[in-house]
Amino acid sequence: MTIKLAAVTGTYMGILGGYYLYLTINVVKERQKAQVAIGDGTSAVIQQLIDSGKIANTSSSIDLSRYQPLVIAIRAHGNFNEYIPLIGVLSLINELHGAPSGLIHLILGSFTLARIAHVHGLKEKHNTGLGRKVGAVSTFLTLGLASIGSFYFSNKESIHSLIGR
Repeated sequence: MTIKLAAVTGTYMGILGGYYLYLTINVVKERQKAQVAIGDGTSAVIQQLIDSGKIANTSSSIDLSRYQPLVIAIRAHGNFNEYIPLIGVLSLINELHGAPSGLIHLILGSFTLARIAHVHGLKEKHNTGLGRKVGAVSTFLTLGLASIGSFYFSNKESIHSLIGR
């Protein structure tokens, strides 16, 4: 018999995790449409203004490239911080509700490697390295799996009775 711990929280975290995944994929789509590799495109707009002469160039030129490592570091840190709490809570709920330890290792191990790969990909030329793509897709899959697991394991008995098991 499985002890029910935080079944309501597990249900809603599963739903919210899925919705967070949807919102994340929407950001990726909008960045692709706008052809923005990182952030919201502000750096590109400033560079266009400089290049067009709409921003007066003083005696020293403005070099935006010197700020790019800072932008990358901030986004890598922020992106990491955006996912850690959610994946952590979803994994804990899965574990508390009796998910196999192999599934928890799969979720957290894959997520850890995905986040490391993502940061390495951000540091590659134009912020579009293979590691970023692999890290992002792996994170999305991990988030989806953890969300589905949270919903399923929090409602396993109800789901089984609905499908006649």
